[in-house]
Amino acid sequence: MIILTIDVGGTHVKLLTTELEKKRSFDSGPNLTPEQMVAGIQELTTDLEFDVVSIGVPTPVVRGKIQQEPHNLGDGWVGFDFEKAFGKPTKLTNDAAMQAMGDYHGGRMLFLGLGTGLGSAMIVDGILQPMELAHLPYKNSKTFEDYLGVRGLERLGKKKWRTAVLDVVQRLSAALEAEYVILGGGNGRLVDDLPDNTTLGANSNAFLGGFRLWDQSIGTSSVRVGDVEKSRVIRRTSDDAQQITTLFVDIGGVLLTNGWDRKSRMLAAEKFDLDYAQIDERHQFTFDKYEVGRLSLDDYLDRVIFFEERPFSRKDFQDFVFAQSQKLPDMLEFMLEVKKLNHLHVIAVSNEGRELTEHRIKEFKLGQLFDCFMSSCFVHLRKPDVEMYRQAMDVAQAKPNQIAYIDDRSMFVDIARSLGIQGIRHRSCKETKHALLALGLKVDA
Repeated sequence: MIILTIDVGGTHVKLLTTELEKKRSFDSGPNLTPEQMVAGIQELTTDLEFDVVSIGVPTPVVRGKIQQEPHNLGDGWVGFDFEKAFGKPTKLTNDAAMQAMGDYHGGRMLFLGLGTGLGSAMIVDGILQPMELAHLPYKNSKTFEDYLGVRGLERLGKKKWRTAVLDVVQRLSAALEAEYVILGGGNGRLVDDLPDNTTLGANSNAFLGGFRLWDQSIGTSSVRVGDVEKSRVIRRTSDDAQQITTLFVDIGGVLLTNGWDRKSRMLAAEKFDLDYAQIDERHQFTFDKYEVGRLSLDDYLDRVIFFEERPFSRKDFQDFVFAQSQKLPDMLEFMLEVKKLNHLHVIAVSNEGRELTEHRIKEFKLGQLFDCFMSSCFVHLRKPDVEMYRQAMDVAQAKPNQIAYIDDRSMFVDIARSLGIQGIRHRSCKETKHALLALGLKVDA
């Protein structure tokens, strides 16, 4: 499922999909109507595919319906049928609530979005409640938004505006008993002297929040998002929750590139002038046997490549196979840090053939991270066989709710969850960091 998330602000409308590398945007403003917003999104997505839509709007949303016209946009938002306009299943939420979902990492959090207006949301022990603090009276017959929104910034100047931000943060944090405050929005970066227990949120987390409206596996295993009108549980908080002591981590697609996937085989076919359809058919019949340790790499190559005479050597081809393994950005270093900070037991649970596994362990010094390797070639089992997970639990001597499992394949994550393991669908280092935070782990020294 490809999710399109739209973040509607008073200055810009931004979009991102779960398959897109960089966000796209266009200008909004006080006259922007929903028809114009939809037209702008359609213009920017002509080359994109998506299955469902999440929209964050700067106005109250109750039971999936906009309750009043946004203060900083044009008219026509109340009652507008976005699902009909996009022709896709669509969920709406308040824009501050959407970013709060992406920024939350446990406890009692107050989110304040400093943008054209003032967005606000509160999450208490995992329960998300959008709030409308912006238009409550603050002082001098003006509202919180009159001081902290862009009009207040322009009227007061940066120095007095920052003073007002600090005062409001302290007042609201005390009144709502927030354990910490996240400042988001485009102007959050202008606050250069943050109060205690206050940090700047990443505006891009609004997209993460939008993705989570549809897909609970994005970023964290414990985001459970039902219909928009219901409170959204962001973090598992049951009294009998166990501290995470053990990580099960896949290798290919999480720490390193996949060792010998379809893309690599296509590159091999091009480089060595092979018939891709022919070798791929032979691969499909053979590779599972190699991964579970019933064939050596030489056996595999005999059946898939060297079943006829070739103008290149076996060593040249094997070297090419090994060269396809590359580190993914930041993940290996990040996981080493997480292990050290939390004193975790880390086990590799992966589908890989013996020679490829041994090459990757040596080349990338994976022994520094992993305490043992439950690789398919060693245990003669292959995911999605549930017995592989059970054996890993036996080796770890940990209860399911003490284990977090990180994998880039949703089916493998779902199987782990069915056993009571905290499953994390890996998409990026940033999202996995949020997921581990939500499980109560330290992720940054």
